[in-house]
Amino acid sequence: ADTAYKQLLALRSEKSASARAAAELARARVECEVWKETAKLVAALQAKLLDAAVGPLIATANQLCGSILRAPLVWKDGEIGMAAAGGSLVTKRTWSGTEKAIIHCALSVALAAGAPFRLVFVDEVGRLDSKRRVAFVKLLLSLIAAEKLDQAVLTDVRPLGGDAPTVPGYVEIEIGRASCRERV
Repeated sequence: ADTAYKQLLALRSEKSASARAAAELARARVECEVWKETAKLVAALQAKLLDAAVGPLIATANQLCGSILRAPLVWKDGEIGMAAAGGSLVTKRTWSGTEKAIIHCALSVALAAGAPFRLVFVDEVGRLDSKRRVAFVKLLLSLIAAEKLDQAVLTDVRPLGGDAPTVPGYVEIEIGRASCRERV
């Protein structure tokens, strides 16, 4: 009888451990589902917040810099791109170096336009071809004149040289060569 009693206790203990394990497994599965749903909600909220933040930035870039962009910028599926025929999106993976530089310039202008002091700082302006570089400088000067920007600083290792626009307010300084050209 003592052996049967011990076996009964062992069986009860085993069933109890099995029941606890089953309950723990069920609790873990529910917790996993809760985390999965939470992750979906957070991702949806993040996408909504990004749309709310990036959408107006893209609209400002298109409004202020549309004249230098090959096509309007768009925010689609969490990615900045240029609108293409048929509603497709041309993303940064396929942009040329000049297109990337122009788009970065346009986004810099859009970001600056919403700041308390509207300063645009663009490095490596020489990556733009001469036609677009001059167009960008003229655009910036017109935005400053229209009081949409306060100031713009453009840098590059090469001077504009003969490409320098002949517009009021343009100054080119060649550091290390002790020269400064002003177009006033």
